[in-house]
This record gives sequence, structure tokens and C-alpha cells, in this order.
Amino acid sequence: MGTTSNARRADLVRSDRRVMLVVFAVALLARLLPAVLNGGLRTWGTYDDGVYFAGADALIHGRIPYGQFVLLHPPGVLVVLAPSRGSARSPRTGSGSSSRGSRSC
Repeated sequence: MGTTSNARRADLVRSDRRVMLVVFAVALLARLLPAVLNGGLRTWGTYDDGVYFAGADALIHGRIPYGQFVLLHPPGVLVVLAPSRGSARSPRTGSGSSSRGSRSC
């Protein structure tokens, strides 16, 4: 009886792995297909660009994501984009964000 239950358990583990692989493949396809069909990662001027830029600007100015401003995206992108926001030009003053008094948020 011991080998029969071990064989059943091994079959269940294999079938669980197959199910997880199928679910992973379907989820990956569901996320990847729209990105590939709509220009992939090279798209420019989408809505998220402005959200990330404003979020990075708020982070540079000391505001905390999810606590002091709403962000519906993972916070890691703000940390990555914060240095680029520091060198960007402010739409109000035409200078970098290091100039006093310029806030674009």
C-alpha cells in the first residue's frame, strides 16, 4: 500500500505542476499579447508616462507614495525614474527641478 500512495502522490504533484505551467502560460500570454500588439515597450506618449513622471517628481519633493499621493502602480518604477526627473526641465520655469520654487505636481 505504501508504494501505491507514493505513486498517487507523485502523479498529483506532476499534474499540479502541469496545471501551474498552463496557468502561468495563459497569464503570460494575456499580459504579453496586448503589449506586443500595441507597439511593445517602445511606445511613447502613453498615459503611464505622465503618471510615472509626476510620481517621480512627487517622490523627489518628499511626498510618500500611497500615503501622500495616489499611485496605482508598483513603487519601484518611481525609484528608478527619480534620477531622470531630477534632470528634466520643469514646464513652468524651463529649468531643471533643482531650481527653487519649481513644482510641477
